[in-house]
Amino acid sequence: MSSEVLVGLVGAGAALTGALIGAGGAVLAARHTALGSRYQADRQAAAQHEQWLRQSRLSAVVAVIQTVRTMRDAMTDVVAKINRGESVDIDAEWHIRISPMFGEVSRCIDELNLQVSEPLRYAALGVTDQLQASAAIFRTAHLAPVDWASEIHLINEAARGLMEQAHALFALEEHSDRL
Repeated sequence: MSSEVLVGLVGAGAALTGALIGAGGAVLAARHTALGSRYQADRQAAAQHEQWLRQSRLSAVVAVIQTVRTMRDAMTDVVAKINRGESVDIDAEWHIRISPMFGEVSRCIDELNLQVSEPLRYAALGVTDQLQASAAIFRTAHLAPVDWASEIHLINEAARGLMEQAHALFALEEHSDRL
């Protein structure tokens, strides 16, 4: 075999080896890129799910607070009429306006309880307990003058406790997401 043929064969072998090494490197680089893209997509999906979950829990807390305020305002309106000496059918007001709101508050709190941790559940229970106590006083408002301002204060304090628990929970979650 001539030296030119031998040099040609060595050159062809080197070219083939270089092509195989280059192709292997390209395959590894493509695999690495695909794994990195998949990891990034998984992280983004998890972050979006956490954001959706946080927003859903916040919406549940807001629904409870808004419903409690609506119920408090309705009871306050009726008590104000009684205190002004207006004739009020307390049973009708109870059955038509107030009692259905208890169902709405309960529904909102049930939805909240499905989504939140134990401290928030206890705070929501505190709101429910205070509403029930205030409702008992409301039902007797026509029998004797009622210091409704203190009842409003207690309802507001229970609602504030729920909001503070929610704020603490959401702030803790936000902080832990950044770690």
